[in-house]
Amino acid sequence: MHPPAGEPTAELLGGFSWAANGVGCTLPTYTVRAGTNLQLESLTELRRVRFRAFASLALEVDDGNAVAAVVADVTIPKLLRAFWKLPLENTAKEIFWRLALNAVPTGERMGDAAQPCLCGCGPSTRRHHFWDCPVSSAITADVERVLFHFSAPPATAARLLPANLWLASVPGWCRTVLDRGVWNVTCLAALKAMDIGRRALFRVNKAALQQGRQLPPDILRTIATQTARAAFRGGLIDFTTLAMYSDTWLARVGARGVRHPFLHVDAGAGLISVHLDGINN
Repeated sequence: MHPPAGEPTAELLGGFSWAANGVGCTLPTYTVRAGTNLQLESLTELRRVRFRAFASLALEVDDGNAVAAVVADVTIPKLLRAFWKLPLENTAKEIFWRLALNAVPTGERMGDAAQPCLCGCGPSTRRHHFWDCPVSSAITADVERVLFHFSAPPATAARLLPANLWLASVPGWCRTVLDRGVWNVTCLAALKAMDIGRRALFRVNKAALQQGRQLPPDILRTIATQTARAAFRGGLIDFTTLAMYSDTWLARVGARGVRHPFLHVDAGAGLISVHLDGINN
C-alpha cells in the first residue's frame, strides 16, 4: 500500500537529501543529472584547479591571476569542445587533455621536480618538455618559420609564446589571414610531436643503456629532435591522408588561397594537402 500523499509524507520526503561539498538536492527535486553532478563535483573541482594552473603556466603569470582564471574556466573548456570536433583521430587530440590536466609523466609530475631532462638542458617539467627543451624548441622554430614565410610579423611583434601553441591562440600578426581550424590542427600536431620527442629521449637512452652504452646529451637531443620534427610533419600528413574533413572545411581552407600555411587546398587535386614552405629539412 502507498501512504497517503498528505503533508506529513511531503515533509518526510523533503527531509531526505543528497549532498556533496556543501551542495545538495532534496528528494522531490532529485534528477539523474543532479545526482551525477553531485558524484562528479570533487573531480570537477580538481579539474578546475588543474586547468587554472595550466592557464597560468601558458600565460606565464602567477597562480591566482584573474585572466588565467577566466581562461581556465571558459577558454579551455571551449577549446576542448573545438578540438573534439576536429576531423582528426582522437589519439591526436589526447595530448592537449593530458597536458592541461598535468597528466604527462614528467619528473615534476612524478614528485621529483629536480630530475633533469635527458637533453641535459633543464629539469623534467611540463614547461621544459613542451617549450624550453631543445627538442620542443625545434618544433616551435619550425612553426615560426612557416608562419614568417607566409606572413612576416611587424618589427615590434614578439615571437611565438607558449599560449600560442598550448592554448591555440592565433598569433596577432596573422589573426585575420590564418584559418582557425588549421591552426588548431597545427597546434595539436606540434604538441604531439613535442611529446613524441620527449619519449624518444627516454627510449633511445634506455636502448643504449641496455647495450652497455651511455649516449651524451647532444646525441640524444639530435635523435629526439629529428624524431619530433618528423612527427610534426607526419601529424599534418595524417590529417590530409585520412581526409575526414567535410566539404565545408575544404571550401573554407580553399578560400584562404594556395599560399595558406600548414594546410592548403592543392589546386590540381582539389584536396587539402600539407604546405610547409619555409622549413629547411
